[in-house]
Amino acid sequence: MKHRVFIHPDAEADLDAIIAAIAAEYPLTARRVAERFADQIRTLASFPRLGALAREHGSYELELRQSNIYAYRVIYTIARRTVHVLRIIHASRQNLRPGDLPRLPDGP
Repeated sequence: MKHRVFIHPDAEADLDAIIAAIAAEYPLTARRVAERFADQIRTLASFPRLGALAREHGSYELELRQSNIYAYRVIYTIARRTVHVLRIIHASRQNLRPGDLPRLPDGP
């Protein structure tokens, strides 16, 4: 049974900024990169444990996982049959700090 995928607004903003930065110089590449992110995020619905534990795992109460796409890390957690995509950050960035992750939405 597939999981539901919820992309947090912070992750959407991260992705929008990444695509806009690429599109400024390489519009066709930006479209391919956006499609790759969409494909990978859709894959998480069927295979939520596909990604490895994120390097920040253990620093938070959540089980943080990551899926790498090009030079970016899609940071997510799994709760109640829902994959919550929390942030999309450049792989060279320092570890996430408290406050960098949004709260999970309440619900079933």
